[in-house]
Amino acid sequence: MESVNYSEFRQNLASYLNKVEDDRIPIVVSRSNGRKVVVMSFDDYQTNEATLHLMSSKENIRVLDEAIAELEDGGGIEVEI
Repeated sequence: MESVNYSEFRQNLASYLNKVEDDRIPIVVSRSNGRKVVVMSFDDYQTNEATLHLMSSKENIRVLDEAIAELEDGGGIEVEI
């Protein structure tokens, strides 16, 4: 993950935003007060939010683990789309 200071980020904003979107690599922006923010593509943000939601309960994790195990054991139905 790339890291830049705020001034550098601001001076090259369009370039950094294109890089984040094109390369799908988040950038850490360090501010003068020592605090940091992460800039990431909207698609990556949505993917992370969906993953967090799916992993937010033990029951969801259990169901997903069982489904993965079933598929790894040859279960499931293959559907061509």
